[in-house]
Amino acid sequence: MASDITARLNVEDEPPKDSFDTEEKEDLSFMEDPERTIRIGRTSYVRGFIVGTLMPKGKVWWKQSPGWTSGRSAMLGELVNAADPGTLKMMLAKSRRSGSTYAGEITLKELVKLSPWARTTVWWGVNDKAVVRWKLVVSASGLPHRLTTYSSFGDKKRAEIRYTGWGRKVSIKAPAATTVTTKLKGADRPFLPKAPNR
Repeated sequence: MASDITARLNVEDEPPKDSFDTEEKEDLSFMEDPERTIRIGRTSYVRGFIVGTLMPKGKVWWKQSPGWTSGRSAMLGELVNAADPGTLKMMLAKSRRSGSTYAGEITLKELVKLSPWARTTVWWGVNDKAVVRWKLVVSASGLPHRLTTYSSFGDKKRAEIRYTGWGRKVSIKAPAATTVTTKLKGADRPFLPKAPNR
């Protein structure tokens, strides 16, 4: 299985005017860069966002194997993927159906246990009380069409995915080897998820 995900941080609130009134101002421009993750099998290639600030000269992609479906942006993105067969099976088993809509909920801890996608997406410590709810609308042919999720693990979050292009051929390839590194610079740089051990 392979995936290619691009995420961009969207900050609506302006920081307080005095939050940067220090002699040493930290460069946060990287937060405007999108983060892209290509995952093929169990290997991930990440570029941009925080990883972009840690690249050695001449390199663009950080290789991690085993790796996550996405990097730091996973906490802000989608935890449930109805296009993943294992996750879809779990969702249907735990849903109540009304016409073409399946609604259900699960604790984040149980989701990580039952969903192959979640196991390689949720890299942070799991709160036992965190819950994920969903509404999945399927097409006339029974394929996932629209998924809306509501999750709470500190802050509440709503996410929506539209599934299109079923049956089309898709090609996801690893980046050129000359642009890839497994070593990042700067031990004091922002925290990055360690490789999955689940």
